[in-house]
Amino acid sequence: MALKVSSSSIVEVLDQLWCGHWQIPGFQREFIWSQTQAFDLLRSIFKKRPIGLITLWNQPQSNPHCESEPVKLKELFYRSDTPDPAVLQLVLDGRQRLTTLAIAFGGLRAPDDRHLFSGRWFVDINKYPQKEDFIVYKKKRELEAEGLGAKSVCLQKSLVPLDQYKDLSFFQSNINNPDIYEEGQFPSAIDREARSNSLRDMYETFMKFQIPYAELPDAFSLAEVCDIFDVLNTTGTKVSTFDLIHNLCFASSRGEFDLRTLFEGYQGYPSFGLLCEVNRPEYFCQAVTACFLTSEDPAGKDSKTVQTIKGGDLVNTPYPFYEKFSQHIEKVDTYTSDLFESVLSGQFRAREIPYPVSVLHYVALRWKAEGLSPSGRFTTEQLGKVIRAYFWRNALTQRYDQGFLSLFATDLRDLDALLSKNANIRSAKQWTLQTNSGLNELFKGNFVSASEERIQEMLTSEVRGAVRLALYLFVNSRARIDIVDGKELNRFSTAKMGVISPVRRLRGVLQLGLGDTLRSGESAGGLCV
Repeated sequence: MALKVSSSSIVEVLDQLWCGHWQIPGFQREFIWSQTQAFDLLRSIFKKRPIGLITLWNQPQSNPHCESEPVKLKELFYRSDTPDPAVLQLVLDGRQRLTTLAIAFGGLRAPDDRHLFSGRWFVDINKYPQKEDFIVYKKKRELEAEGLGAKSVCLQKSLVPLDQYKDLSFFQSNINNPDIYEEGQFPSAIDREARSNSLRDMYETFMKFQIPYAELPDAFSLAEVCDIFDVLNTTGTKVSTFDLIHNLCFASSRGEFDLRTLFEGYQGYPSFGLLCEVNRPEYFCQAVTACFLTSEDPAGKDSKTVQTIKGGDLVNTPYPFYEKFSQHIEKVDTYTSDLFESVLSGQFRAREIPYPVSVLHYVALRWKAEGLSPSGRFTTEQLGKVIRAYFWRNALTQRYDQGFLSLFATDLRDLDALLSKNANIRSAKQWTLQTNSGLNELFKGNFVSASEERIQEMLTSEVRGAVRLALYLFVNSRARIDIVDGKELNRFSTAKMGVISPVRRLRGVLQLGLGDTLRSGESAGGLCV
C-alpha cells in the first residue's frame, strides 16, 4: 500500500475544511495551541518556511472507520451548511495547524474575550517583511474600540486582516486613495509605494504557499492507525535543541563536558531542579542563554551575536559559558530559591508559571549583579520587587502572547537599565516612584497595568491561558492551610497523584482577600502590578 504525498495551497486547504472533506477523528485531542504558537505558524508562512506535513487517513465511501467532526474552536464549527461529502479524510496529524489556519484566514473565532482567539489577525504592511513583529493580533474589544471592523480603518492603520484574503484588491486599489485616510494622515508617495509592494509580496506569498499532506489508504484499520497516531505524537520530541547543544559541548570539550548527564544531576537541586524539570531541557538552555545575554558583549559561537533566547541563539551560546554556568549551579539554585520567595511566594514548576521564561529575568539579573562592582550593583531586595511587579503586570496583561521569545532580551535590557539607574536612590519612596514610572514606560500601549475593574472581571469570569495560570499561581502561593479542616495543603504530595482540588485551594485563600491583594500590589513593595 503506497503512501501518497501531495500539496495544496492555503485556500485549497481551507476549502477542504469548510466543505467537511477533511475532518477530525474522535480520538484526536482538543485544540490547545496558544497565541504564541499561532504567531509562530503565521510568521513561518509569510517568511516562506515549511510548517510540516499534514497526515490524512482516507475513509471508505459512506462508511468511515470512526466518528469525526469538522475543525472547531470551543463549540463553533468551521464548516458549510451542506451535508458531509461521501468522500472523507480524517486528520491524524495537523489538527493544531489546520485549526489555526481556520482561525487566522477563515474567520473562526471564539465568542468573546474570555476565551483565546476571539479576535482577528493582521499583517502590518508597514513592518512586513523586514521586522519580526509584522503579525498582529487584536482582541475582540480592541477591534471594537479601534473600529477595525471597517476595511478603510484597517488600511489607515496599515493593518491587513488575514481573513480578508479574498478582498485584498480593496486594499491594493485604495492605498493611494486620499479619501480613505483621515485629514493629515495621507502617507507620502514613498510610504504608499512601500506599502503597495509589501501588500503585493504578502498576497503572492500567501497564494503560492504550499502545505504538504500525506494520505494513508482506507485499508488501514482503526487499530493500525491508532498506532501510527501514537508515533506521530511522540516522535520529534527526542531530537531537540538541547540534544544539539549537548553534542556541540561534548565535541568542543573532546568528550569531557557531558551536558546531558550534568543536567540530569541538576534535578537534585531543590529549587533549580524543581523549576527546570528533566522533561524541559530547552528551558534549561534558555536559562543559560538568559544569563549569557547579560554579558558586556554577548558574542556567541563563531562571533555571532546572541540576541534572543530562540533556538538559533541557544545553539550559538558558546560552550565555555555552559561550562561556567555548570560550575556555578549552586549559586543558580540559590537565585531560584530567592526567586520563589521574593517573586512567586512559593515553589513552582515551570509548567505552572504563566510565561515561565519571564521569571528567568530574575535569574539572569542576579547572575549579572554578582559580577558588578559595589557602586553599580542593585540590591537583591530591589531586584525582587521589580521582577515581582513586572511578572504580574506581564501575566495579567497577557503581553507575552505576542512574540515572547523576541521580547525577552529587550525586556532584560530595559529591566537592567531601570534597576541600575535607580540603584543608588536612598529614599524608598522616591525609588518606588521612579521605578513605577519606568515600569509604566515598559508597559505602555495596550499593556497598561490592569485596572481594579479588569482584575475583578478576571476573578469572576471564566479565564484561560496565562491569566488562568496566574490566578492559580496566586492561589497556590497563599493557600497553605485548609481553613475547613486545618490540614496542610501540599501540592507536591504523592497522595492522590499529587493533585489538590482547586476548591480546596480556594478555601484556604478566600480569607486572604485575593482581589484586594492583587489590586493593592502591597506584596510588591509598593510597585503596581
